[in-house]
Amino acid sequence: MQIRIANKQDEPSIRQLFELAADELAFTCDFAGTDADLKNVEWSYFGHDGAFFIAEDDKRLIGMAGALKKTETILQLRRLFVVSECRGRGIGQALLKMVIEFASNLDYQAIQCVLNSDSRHLDGYLRHFGFQAADRQDAHDVLELAIAGRRR
Repeated sequence: MQIRIANKQDEPSIRQLFELAADELAFTCDFAGTDADLKNVEWSYFGHDGAFFIAEDDKRLIGMAGALKKTETILQLRRLFVVSECRGRGIGQALLKMVIEFASNLDYQAIQCVLNSDSRHLDGYLRHFGFQAADRQDAHDVLELAIAGRRR
């Protein structure tokens, strides 16, 4: 298994993985709207001071993590998913560590995740890794992990 930065060639597989996540977690994909960032990952993430990482096993995409610049000091975790048959192997943790390292290297002070109906499953997982409740945005809970002062 390897974790690496996503590229243009990965985009069809990323969308397939997201559709699998939608089926598994019972939400709807909207590639023309709220999920349009997955149509052009390079532009949506890397072109906006963000990052997108994928986990592969035997050339099969099994996990992803994407984060975008929200403000000069806050990186927003937008995507974090590992296929069900590969959970419990530390893949999600490794993806999250890559996002944290990225945020630290770019001097972000915090990582935030807005929990909506599509990402509610991440609440306990993120709290386990030190994310704490922050403010609410548009009736959604926000979890935040402070980066300042963390060891690189």
